[in-house]
Amino acid sequence: MGNVIQNTREQTLSGKLDLIKLYNKSKSLAAINAPKRPGIPGRPSTDASDTIGTPLTRGILKVAMLLKEVTFNYGIIEGTFLPGYMPNTGLLGMDRAWENPGWAFVFGAQNANLRYRLGQNGNMAPSPELTQSFRQNKAVNLSIKGLAEPVRDFRVTLEANKREIGDYSEIFRNSVTTPGSFESLSPSRMGSYSITTILLGTTFAKNNQENESELFSNFENFRSIIKQRLDQQAAAPGEYPINGQDVLIPAFLAAYRGKDVGSANLNPFPKTPLPNWRVDYRGLSRLKGLSDLFSSINLTHAYSSTYDVSNFSNSLQYQQGLELFNTLQQIQRPTLTNLEGQFIPIYILNQVVLTERFAPLIGVDLLTKQRMNIAVNYNRERNLGLNFSNSQITEQASSDFGLTLSYTKAGVKIPFKIGGQQKVLKNDLQMRLDTKIGSTQQVQRKIEEKATVTNGNFNFQFRPTLSYVINRSLNLTVYFERTVNDPRVTTAFRRSNTAFGGQLRFNLSQ
Repeated sequence: MGNVIQNTREQTLSGKLDLIKLYNKSKSLAAINAPKRPGIPGRPSTDASDTIGTPLTRGILKVAMLLKEVTFNYGIIEGTFLPGYMPNTGLLGMDRAWENPGWAFVFGAQNANLRYRLGQNGNMAPSPELTQSFRQNKAVNLSIKGLAEPVRDFRVTLEANKREIGDYSEIFRNSVTTPGSFESLSPSRMGSYSITTILLGTTFAKNNQENESELFSNFENFRSIIKQRLDQQAAAPGEYPINGQDVLIPAFLAAYRGKDVGSANLNPFPKTPLPNWRVDYRGLSRLKGLSDLFSSINLTHAYSSTYDVSNFSNSLQYQQGLELFNTLQQIQRPTLTNLEGQFIPIYILNQVVLTERFAPLIGVDLLTKQRMNIAVNYNRERNLGLNFSNSQITEQASSDFGLTLSYTKAGVKIPFKIGGQQKVLKNDLQMRLDTKIGSTQQVQRKIEEKATVTNGNFNFQFRPTLSYVINRSLNLTVYFERTVNDPRVTTAFRRSNTAFGGQLRFNLSQ
């Protein structure tokens, strides 16, 4: 039945640009080449107009220096698996004549036409019963990160990501009806796609008392506009179904991203990743008045959002010209229709998901001069899933508020007497209180039907802890924990859990 040949190629392009070092180097060179100051031999001029280039270049540098560092990574991993290869492989994977499968294949080339060339040259198994699949796979990862510092102690981290995974397979073998002519049977392409995006236009949208959503109403209304735009761009006679995935995905993205439906992108695979961010500010502790009370004050805000398409595959009606390496952003309009004259999509998607997370929306971390730590975090998260089997949207929204108080003190007096004497703890005693209040709700929304709350709960957690370091090897902890979970649906019951106890840890390491 022949042998199996396969290859894998991995390409990575990465780089890091440190703009601080570049700026300092340019200043040093400018100082060396600067005109000397009149009357003071050997000293460079301190005139700003004589330091670095022209006023325009200095202005550009000042703006550019807001961005301190840029890091990018672009990686591609590709592979080809070809069963039925007849010649025996030798040194470096080549046959004895040093002709097949070819130097390009040996060094990682992914040309799919290789199978036809080998078949025409008689290097493929002649059996028409070969069942092993010819396969190709490809994974593309793009990551761009940037670090900006507009003012002292104020840092902004930006990050944009994109991931695309594709798998192509077919049965490639000798034809039964035309021996000597190789043919491709049952071609199939599968894959997944993920890209960072921004949903700030609808982040704080509210539902009314009956859980009706303005965003979902926009989604319903946008369908007719998207359908009209697609019908005008149709590549063949027919029409797009108003509840088909080609219509639902652009309407879904436009409604929940808060975009204009008239100019919204009609491709289900957006091309350009949008940046997510994290903001940190640590300068408040330098202010007069606060510096006397706090050792550090840290403010934090972080935002991340992604659009995910998982486990899509080609429609069985589209098998001509199907290959792995065509880009998803250049998908042609469908040309085949069903019995009702409606277009059949080229790729079948099961579900698309929009995720948005503030972790935290606002976070404050304080450390006082008396070694007390106070941390407050407010987080929000939203998950929006569009399912095409029933044309419904599942919305899950959650938020939580967390408060952490911790205090470390040495020389604590024990509030009761031992052996008739009141003892004083020599080592550190750490007191910690963790409190968290969270709310989660899941709603299913169907077109032209009322929304239904399918899951959700209100959660409360209370956990005080005392920890004492007896010596370098022994640590004692006493804790109490109370958790209350109150469901939002009638099919579940309220639950309360209480736990308390102690832990004695002995460390054997030096």
